Amino acid sequence: SAWHARRHALAQTFLDRFVRQNVAEIDEIPWEEHLENVLLPPAERAIYMELEHHLQSMEMKTVKAVKSSTKNGGEGDKEGRLREVLGASGSPEEALLKRCAHFDLEGAAKSAHAACEAVVQVRHTQLRDCEQELLRQIQKAQDLLGSIRLSEPDFEGGDTDYFARWQREVEACQEDEAGDLLREILAQSVAEQKPAAGAKKGKGGKGGKAEAKASKPPPEKHLKKASVDDLKWELRELTHVLRRIQKELVGRVRSLRYFKAVRSLQEEDFKVKCPACGKSKGKMECAVLSCCGHMGCQTCLLEAADRQECPEPKCTAAARLCSVVGTKSLGAEQSGKNKGGKFGTKLLNIVQRIQAIDPTERILVFVQFTDLMQKVADALADAGVKALQVKGSVYQKTGALDQFQVDEPLKKGDPRVLLLNLKDESASGANLTTANHAIFVHPLLTTNQQEFEACETQAIGRVRRYGQTRTVHLWRFLASDTIDSTIYEQRVLNAANA
Repeated sequence: SAWHARRHALAQTFLDRFVRQNVAEIDEIPWEEHLENVLLPPAERAIYMELEHHLQSMEMKTVKAVKSSTKNGGEGDKEGRLREVLGASGSPEEALLKRCAHFDLEGAAKSAHAACEAVVQVRHTQLRDCEQELLRQIQKAQDLLGSIRLSEPDFEGGDTDYFARWQREVEACQEDEAGDLLREILAQSVAEQKPAAGAKKGKGGKGGKAEAKASKPPPEKHLKKASVDDLKWELRELTHVLRRIQKELVGRVRSLRYFKAVRSLQEEDFKVKCPACGKSKGKMECAVLSCCGHMGCQTCLLEAADRQECPEPKCTAAARLCSVVGTKSLGAEQSGKNKGGKFGTKLLNIVQRIQAIDPTERILVFVQFTDLMQKVADALADAGVKALQVKGSVYQKTGALDQFQVDEPLKKGDPRVLLLNLKDESASGANLTTANHAIFVHPLLTTNQQEFEACETQAIGRVRRYGQTRTVHLWRFLASDTIDSTIYEQRVLNAANA
């Protein structure tokens, strides 16, 4: 933020004026920076785009960290589902950065195609869980409504009955697939409520005086005024929970539809009937809306997005121009080819780059996240590249650094790659000038520009310092049109404007 930037500038001004400056004059150490743009194949791009859209529909794109669960049943369950989406990641940005590097860190998918199938299964399961949660909350609201009617028989349907208002909105919902699903759940809750009400009838299942008498409890059993007000308030709050779950359910339906549409456009050769102009178009002339998953000809979708609407008559999604994803940008699958293998295209490119570097030169590989670092280590081991990690006890960490820093020519079988955590202080200050290559698997994820520059300077300083006798090479691997490029370009722009 501007406040942090000004604070940083004032602190630096103070240090420049009152503190002795020891400037490391390392300009004479030659170095080169290389940007390696990675083009994700269709299957991996589809998985990335699915997660990105899913997080947007779950309202998690701008959340910096996952909140702890709350005592409120609806919110707690929703947060549990959000944590399930993020997996071991602490934020949506972290989850997307990992997804750029590998298509399935948490799972055991052997290829991006297998991961696509797993994504569909997982999203179907999560959608069913959301349906069940909505059904439970509706039934809870119906029980609260029944308790209120014991004291106020005319309450149902009144101006203060927010639950009834929500039910009317569901009945009038124009959303095609999601609207039908919501009405089906509502009808199911009503059907399950009726048998319970019928069980309270008099003997023989008949109503009459016995039923009327049962519906009017004795005066001493009437709820107190304060208690009724509490129940009304609880019903109102529960209706807010229902609205949130409804919104989540609609988002899940759209997200699943979008992923299926993307895979269809990538794999199959078919024609799409545009909901706007009614013409059938070949898939290369078509596009899909990321906000809802509906397909049509690209021209009509762009016109509709300019009006912030979807051309599908029963879709209420607010489309934007950036929501229109053309088929050409998705790529087309080529049968019999699995470019990224089991480790994904980016890690495959990194391994190939390491193999192409002079075998007499050592390399540092910087990763910020532990689970991703392990995946990088597995990819290197699978390719026969021996690597060291700075982890474990202090003795093990020191041993790994000492083994890597031996200033002797590499022998066959010696590790020439050292994996380091970008934000870990275990190797802080270490002189690793035996290496002259630094590879960044992804851009550093930080909360501000100052932290980004400090961590990067520290990382590059491991190899670009006094004692370095070779040209230093910095390699940055960025997946095109993803959060990789967004973060890096923003940090570079901020540094240029500083």
